[in-house]
Amino acid sequence: MAAYTEEEIQHSLRDVPEWERNKGSIERTFTFSEYLDGIQFVNKLGAIAEEKDHHPHIGVDYGKVTVSLTSHDVKGLSARDFDLAQRYDEAYTNLED
Repeated sequence: MAAYTEEEIQHSLRDVPEWERNKGSIERTFTFSEYLDGIQFVNKLGAIAEEKDHHPHIGVDYGKVTVSLTSHDVKGLSARDFDLAQRYDEAYTNLED
């Protein structure tokens, strides 16, 4: 898998509008009313990461979980990052289900 070009990155960011570019990664902060809700969400993220064999940086604070995605093997962003971002967005949207 190759690193995305700048044009591919900009195009892919349209599909994950809640994510922001930060140097060589994309990041999003998910919010929660309770600390343990965030912890449970992190466990869901971990399961998805294992399924996709692509592991993000995850930070946990009270009421929020921040996720940072990058593809270290290509030293930049790739399709794997944007695919995982979409899966994480779906997991967050479906929390109420």
